[in-house]
Amino acid sequence: MFDHNNFSTGIISVPIVVGILALAVTSVFKWLGKAGYKYPPGPKGIPFFGNFFQLSRKGFQEWGHKYAAVDLFDRRSGIYSDRPNWVVLNSLTHGLLLGAVNYGELWRKMRRGGHQFLNKTATTQYYQLQELEALILSEHLLKDSTNWQQEVFRSSISMLRSTVYDVPPTVSVHDPVIESFNKFDSLVMEATVPGNYLVEFFGYMKFLPSVLAPWKAKMTKGFKEASVFFERLCEDVEKQINEGDEKLSIAGFAIREQERLGLSKSEVAWLPATLANGSASLAEALLWFFLAMVAFPEEQKRCQEEIDSVVGRSRMPSFEDSESLPYLRATVREVLRWRPISPLGTQHVTRQGDDAEEFRPARFLDKEGKFVPIAGDTKDAYLESEGHVAYGFGPRLLWTATVSPVMDKQTGNPILPDLKNTDGAGITVRPPAFEMEVNHRFSEAAALFSQTKELLG
Repeated sequence: MFDHNNFSTGIISVPIVVGILALAVTSVFKWLGKAGYKYPPGPKGIPFFGNFFQLSRKGFQEWGHKYAAVDLFDRRSGIYSDRPNWVVLNSLTHGLLLGAVNYGELWRKMRRGGHQFLNKTATTQYYQLQELEALILSEHLLKDSTNWQQEVFRSSISMLRSTVYDVPPTVSVHDPVIESFNKFDSLVMEATVPGNYLVEFFGYMKFLPSVLAPWKAKMTKGFKEASVFFERLCEDVEKQINEGDEKLSIAGFAIREQERLGLSKSEVAWLPATLANGSASLAEALLWFFLAMVAFPEEQKRCQEEIDSVVGRSRMPSFEDSESLPYLRATVREVLRWRPISPLGTQHVTRQGDDAEEFRPARFLDKEGKFVPIAGDTKDAYLESEGHVAYGFGPRLLWTATVSPVMDKQTGNPILPDLKNTDGAGITVRPPAFEMEVNHRFSEAAALFSQTKELLG
């Protein structure tokens, strides 16, 4: 008897099998023909799968050393500055996320706009915001350090939001704006983790219907929600500008200079939002900073002794003290070297005989104890070290408080954080969750907090 169910299944399976075979054959030929493409130096892959089975944090680190990433992405950035064509990420951002925009006219316009307020000179106008947010973070942690990781993320988003949109600090971790940024950031992370979506390796899969590629509907929805959210933030700024407020924020600049920069309404909304959405990387750098201070108390003590000798206890540290705090600057730089938040990012080549796993801030000091330039002397050296947000927060946190591991109630021994493992498997990584105690260093700090907060507005 004729079985129509088996017949229909067989008919449907034929094009699927043919499609898979065509995909495999095409991929092999594409792999064999790679020699004609001008890819940056890197490890050889295998037919069909490319480098899929070679993806690991250790692999990225080894490739960084072997293929001289600093040289490729800094000294020869003119030919190696393009971005990969992220299929899923582009579905989420429609090519409007500055960090993932392909090299071309849009990239040049958005980068030109971003450079206006992110160069070394322009960043000095944000020092006061960093100092205020560091003060609020210190206050909150001294009151209750139970959920200190959430507080670090709140602080990072709050600071960037103030910088980008010129709004007061956000003091609650449950603020709707913070939740919206976190939601978008989670989608970006999901879209860029290597191996999350096979379409990144087999580009032909992007032509599959949405029923077979559910990421399409998810990312399309994410783009619509993010666009509405980002445009609303800019509309609020534009309304205040029209009412006579100069709004010297990043969003205010983009709105006023829209015509000169040649940006569309969507591009104006996404440019500042891209910068505001960098809070995760800032927060993760601070998480590593706290871990280092808990794990290496002798380094924390040395930083505090330096702060005390320079600043004393009659005022709080400021950016004006930076040149007089070489060991603290070296410590911040060492945290960023020791545990870079982005295993996919550019890695600096270590000197021969140097133990990369050893936490040693003194490697960034000369024989006289002065801070020395970063190895590689890259264009972004300033922003990667003393210009990093971790420096803005570090002095105030260590001036007022000491961080230490919690004690095991049964054994009485400190519970030390894990120094080997990480959370996250893609663009950024953070330390596994750990508990810590935050305690006052001296009683006068509370009164100085109030005075300084009043001065900073």
